[in-house]
Amino acid sequence: MAVTWQTHGKESFPTLDSAEDGYPGTAPVTAYPPNSYGLYNMLGNVWEWTQDWWSIRHSTNFQENPKGPSSGRDKLKKGGSYMCHKSYCYRYRCAARSQNSC
Repeated sequence: MAVTWQTHGKESFPTLDSAEDGYPGTAPVTAYPPNSYGLYNMLGNVWEWTQDWWSIRHSTNFQENPKGPSSGRDKLKKGGSYMCHKSYCYRYRCAARSQNSC
């Protein structure tokens, strides 16, 4: 269970949180039940800017610690954020990957 950004219309994102879940801003850690391992909030609120250069295509070969292209314009960004809203971004999975300018 997770709540992303709550607002009414993209014109109010990200300045207005409607608090429809009962919490203005982020909810407390224990606001939702833990998973089957007893862990809370495993979705995360982190974008990690990696050392690797962004590429839209992956190698189809299995690689241990693949590096991606040797140069580029944008860096590879992993993760997601509670700030995500369909009008702004679409990646709030911890395994998500996208690009970010240097």
